[in-house]
Amino acid sequence: MRTSKTRLILTAVLCMAMFLGCENGWWGANALNAVLFDNAGKWINLDFQRENVTRGFGSGLYLNGEFIYTDESYPKERIFIISDQAEFDTIFNEFPSGVNFENEMILLYVITSINVRPVFIKRIKLENERLHIRLKEVPPPKLQPDATRPQMRWFIVKIDKLYIDTVDFSWSS
Repeated sequence: MRTSKTRLILTAVLCMAMFLGCENGWWGANALNAVLFDNAGKWINLDFQRENVTRGFGSGLYLNGEFIYTDESYPKERIFIISDQAEFDTIFNEFPSGVNFENEMILLYVITSINVRPVFIKRIKLENERLHIRLKEVPPPKLQPDATRPQMRWFIVKIDKLYIDTVDFSWSS
């Protein structure tokens, strides 16, 4: 009898947790079939990269081995929502998997970085027409330096098609 009540209470708590979600409505990384592609600059048209430079550290950054001077007028990040084939074709030279734009879309996130640590999606949250994606870096091994010269870092998220106006990327500690 006591075991049945305990199971019933645990089941109710589990159902409530699933219904309410965890961490104030944030979903896990697999929500919306999101797949992160890291260091994706190799697939992106070089002219598009040059037109969308982000702010460097100090006086600039490196883009394909070429130093580009930047200042405060450049944005810290750039975010693109790519939801059709025509836009996709103007940005990408190649892509590692097919994209069905009837059911999927691409989110492109560009920052200037001084490391190339692996990154993964920690959480996803959809509020109204705004999508929030929280990324997390894998910490480096202890006492192993991993800094590089400033460079643009391109992240792609392939995700189920949504009708959104804005995407925010943030970093989890």
